[in-house]
Amino acid sequence: MGMGSLLQIGKSGMSAARTGVSTSGHNISNANTEGYTRQRVVQTNEAPAGRISSASQVGRGTNVARIERINNDYIDRQLRSTGRDLSYGEEREVILKQTEDIFNEMNGEGLNRIMSKFFNDFRRLSSEPENLALREAVRESANAMANDFRRVRGQVAEVNSHLNNKIDGYVREANQLCREIGDLNVKIRQVELSGGSPNDLMDKRDVALKNLGAIVDVTTYKDQEGGLVVDLRGIGPIVVSGKSTVLSTGRTVADESGKKSGDLEIFSGDSQGSPISGRIKAGKLGALLQTRDSTLSTLTSKMDTIAFELARSVNEIHRMGFTRNDATQVDFFKTMNQVEGAADALTLSDSVRASANNIAAAGAPGSPGDNRVALALSGIQGLRILEGGTATMDDFYNGIVSEVGVAANQNSASLNQNRDIMTQLNKMREQISGVSIDEETTQLMQYQHAFDASARVIRVADEMMKTVLSLKN
Repeated sequence: MGMGSLLQIGKSGMSAARTGVSTSGHNISNANTEGYTRQRVVQTNEAPAGRISSASQVGRGTNVARIERINNDYIDRQLRSTGRDLSYGEEREVILKQTEDIFNEMNGEGLNRIMSKFFNDFRRLSSEPENLALREAVRESANAMANDFRRVRGQVAEVNSHLNNKIDGYVREANQLCREIGDLNVKIRQVELSGGSPNDLMDKRDVALKNLGAIVDVTTYKDQEGGLVVDLRGIGPIVVSGKSTVLSTGRTVADESGKKSGDLEIFSGDSQGSPISGRIKAGKLGALLQTRDSTLSTLTSKMDTIAFELARSVNEIHRMGFTRNDATQVDFFKTMNQVEGAADALTLSDSVRASANNIAAAGAPGSPGDNRVALALSGIQGLRILEGGTATMDDFYNGIVSEVGVAANQNSASLNQNRDIMTQLNKMREQISGVSIDEETTQLMQYQHAFDASARVIRVADEMMKTVLSLKN
């Protein structure tokens, strides 16, 4: 072995140690960086000099083969999957909490109590049908009930509008993440073709995939050239190499499925084709869409149903009665022709609004003490006029409140479970891919000693060279 080879051995050792120090330093500086994956230097020995059959083969030092990421693809996929379910539950929890607050009967006068007061005032009127003050009380409680129907429906509509705004925002965020992933695909491919290790770029892409997976349900696979393809489950690829498919939103018109006019639909590409909203079932967008199109739509529909049946039943009996002025066929509430929008349209008739004397209590004219109609109106509360004749108004409304509570409790249980799973997965990932400051400090000391030792090899080779040169003199 020549002196030059000995110098090269020392140089290769110093170079490898320097790379190790840089890698450990990089790990330490990114110990708190989100999504960072610990890196390590993989060294290989240089092929020895001399013929293979020679007994005097001598090594030629070391070589840095690559700098690799210490990660587990399976755990990363599980983290994305659990993160998707966790985001779904967290998004739904916020909405259901807002909805529960609307129907909260524990604080103040909830709609159920106001409806009960309305019927109780008719019972009081039946005991003194000639009392004008009691007629005024009936009118006031009816007006308060109509206002609360509008309040509930209006607040549900506000939540619905808020969901549409969030849907639009998440679609924009998903598009941005898709573009970012596409750009990173191109950069990673360029580094790989040049023989480099795009570890930091891969970390950035994994973070973008994690954030995208929290919004919509995505899967990934490699194409024939090794590029990453991102597939929106049930719809198709949205990122292929450096290209991404833009999602868009457009306003809808009301249809038989329960969608309200003005709700946002999601489209793949422009908004001219068929919407894909119904196929998005998971992630933040899935939570918003399902809650809007199922939970809130059902609540709105049921509130309209109870308001419509209430007005219809009261008017039906009220028309049969006689007012203090012996007028008959008088509506108590304004007549409504359709169920949709009934909760918002519920209001007193012009006649009752003009005078409480137009409230019918008697079953016959000229009978100021007759209470038959007032008694019949108070009895509507106990009639099974909803759900095909199986539920009273109290039952039906309590069922609405119960549905919201059950949905919130079920979501909360699932959410807590996913949080526990996510905690365990994060611990597993941290054990494999996380940076340990103590471990990296130890690695730094080892690389420092290796660097010093390799430098000593070069010094020894230099001294040997000087000795050889001095012998010639």
